Amino acid sequence: MFANLGWDLLQLLLVAAFAFDLAGGIPGNTTLASTRWWHRPSQSRRDHFFFAALHVHPLVLAAVFTTVSWVAAGLVYGYLLVATAVVLSVPEHLQRPVAATMVTGGIVLTLYGPSLGAVFAWVAPFLYLKLVLGHSVKLPD
Repeated sequence: MFANLGWDLLQLLLVAAFAFDLAGGIPGNTTLASTRWWHRPSQSRRDHFFFAALHVHPLVLAAVFTTVSWVAAGLVYGYLLVATAVVLSVPEHLQRPVAATMVTGGIVLTLYGPSLGAVFAWVAPFLYLKLVLGHSVKLPD
């Protein structure tokens, strides 16, 4: 299945790790238990932003795969940071609808802007769902 992609073992393992992180992180970061943990009093907006900023997946893909454009990777990563900052800057009761709007904008950008390529089309929406709509939003208790 993966032989026709021309990936070596390291590339395959990297993509598998990213897929596991992002696909598992979407439901994991949207639970009430996760919200209670990540939005405990000792966590600041800066901590939430830093957590999102650590997700440099698109930039790593551009570094490892010649088929991934640095422009597209930078755009995806930049939008992730901007969307996260926007969600964290609004009052808690507006975070969920603002996050949903930002994720929608990110998906439109993914569909009509510079692309990470067909093989990695899932990366940007998964990042936005996990971090913008999931991790950044404080759910009500």
